[in-house]
Amino acid sequence: MSVMTSIAVGLSATLLYDFCTQVRRFFRIAYVPVYFQFLPLEVLNRDLSTYVGDDLWLGADDASKFTSEDFARLKARILRRGILAVAVSVIAIPSMAAFLVAHYMAREHLLIALLGILALQGESAWLTVQGFSSHASVADKRTLRMLSLLLAVYSIVVVWVFRAAYLWTRVYVESGRYSALWVDLTDFVVGKIIVSGVVVAVFAAVFLKDLTDRHVPQLDRPAEDASKPPH
Repeated sequence: MSVMTSIAVGLSATLLYDFCTQVRRFFRIAYVPVYFQFLPLEVLNRDLSTYVGDDLWLGADDASKFTSEDFARLKARILRRGILAVAVSVIAIPSMAAFLVAHYMAREHLLIALLGILALQGESAWLTVQGFSSHASVADKRTLRMLSLLLAVYSIVVVWVFRAAYLWTRVYVESGRYSALWVDLTDFVVGKIIVSGVVVAVFAAVFLKDLTDRHVPQLDRPAEDASKPPH
């Protein structure tokens, strides 16, 4: 097989992965894009803008009418949706794409596919950091460093999950043991894929908790002052 053919096959896997991502965005599965194109902020813009009182974030509610209990519930929703988005993006999307790719792509094309996916993640990460710096008033140096670390871990785990899911599926495809594939699927997902998702979910939760704790003094307001606008 020629080098050009190998590149074409490898990049087709990258395109299939991106297609799965676009389908997710089209159906808004844990995804409400405003400024950001990457986790965890792609699903949190409205809630987070309300929480930090940032008028530049489109669609924010009037936080001056919120009580301390409202902010506590909003914070819990931010963390919950962030973890859901991680589960979809880190586990479901690369696993699904790898499962499909394994049915037609030989192992020698895997490296090209992984490099293509890593390039997509790198571009999205750069756009996210740039957008966050330009549009979010909470984008101080510490937050940007934490966001950059989160995006790096996220990108690495996505590539790892795709590789692991591809290699696992490819063994069954090459041997024609499709019935055994479905029997063993649960053990593989629980034993390897979900563990990877938990790692990124922890990073995302730490980032979001730090972001909300440091930038929202409203939670410390007494109930009688809840009607006052946030500082």
